[in-house]
Amino acid sequence: MTRMKRPGTRGGANLRLFNPRGLAPMSAALLVLAATAYAQRDDQPQHAPPDAFLPGDPLPYFGSENPWNRRFFTAQPPRAGQLELLHLLEGRVDEAVAECERRLATDGANLESWYVLALARGQQGRLDDANRALESALRQGLPPERLLADRSRLMPELQRTAAWQRAARASTGLLHGPMLGAVTPGGARFWVRTLR
Repeated sequence: MTRMKRPGTRGGANLRLFNPRGLAPMSAALLVLAATAYAQRDDQPQHAPPDAFLPGDPLPYFGSENPWNRRFFTAQPPRAGQLELLHLLEGRVDEAVAECERRLATDGANLESWYVLALARGQQGRLDDANRALESALRQGLPPERLLADRSRLMPELQRTAAWQRAARASTGLLHGPMLGAVTPGGARFWVRTLR
């Protein structure tokens, strides 16, 4: 326990800044909450595209608690790149290209629009144009890990571009992490996401 003078008092007041005896009950409560959440995770709806599920795993490695659909675009303006990506995912490639080009005409530094434009041009089979859009996004600051980590069905065409291949060769292989999880009194798990 540390003695500190409380502002506005004459003497020192006993203030507990850290109480190691209170740590065990708090840790136990956190473990119970985590175990409950873990036990209930399979009961929750999983909203993710089919490519987000690994074989044999009922939980996706990306997704949402809510279905991702057009309702996110009606209440407020969408974040940069969302509307373009939605067009692309729904198979409206020409609309995605038009929206990207419209946004880039007013803001040439819009990284999401450059990235989605590269994906769209890849879907059109226009790999030279896809490569130029990707080069522009990377030159302006798009983290290479962003495109290297993308495992969506839109990526195989983009992976054939010189820009993607150059980013893959320059990568250390570590895309995300390390993240610490599953901490128990006897151990912990570390999670990383790698290129391969």
